[in-house]
Amino acid sequence: MKRLLSILLVCIMIIGMGITAFGAKFERSTVEITDGTNGDTKEVPSVNLLMGGKDVYTDVPSLLYTIDGKSRTLVPIRFVVENLGANIEWNQQKKEATILTDKKKIVLKIDCDIATVNGKEYKLPNGVPAKLLGYQGNYRTMVPLRFIAEQLGMDVNWKQETTTAIVDLPKTIYNSY
Repeated sequence: MKRLLSILLVCIMIIGMGITAFGAKFERSTVEITDGTNGDTKEVPSVNLLMGGKDVYTDVPSLLYTIDGKSRTLVPIRFVVENLGANIEWNQQKKEATILTDKKKIVLKIDCDIATVNGKEYKLPNGVPAKLLGYQGNYRTMVPLRFIAEQLGMDVNWKQETTTAIVDLPKTIYNSY
């Protein structure tokens, strides 16, 4: 009896360790988004976001958006800009967002894979443009996180196991958080 109980206990421990080791995989989820331009809906993987060591939650979640088999993390533009003390302007007629800092002017147009930084054009990574996306009735301008963060002087890292984008803020901003 003791032997059977010992074997059962060892099996439970092994199974428990397996669940713990692969538990990060269970954190992944998908969300249904609506393209604000054409009304199409689709399921996309959501992305966890850490900024300055803190979890970030927004009404439209960060997500992986794929075009032609290439993905990029998109985040709500207002969130990134406001957390960095920059300003944002929206031109409804041109469907264009402008991020303004002391040193930079970044212009992103919805569904265009070219961004302008201080008058110079840049092709957005993987051809993934800024998008107008909706989630549960809330629509936001979503922009490629890595491109915007690096243009604003931040480092971006990726933790594949938990589908987490990690943004390290510049020290002057990080200290005021």
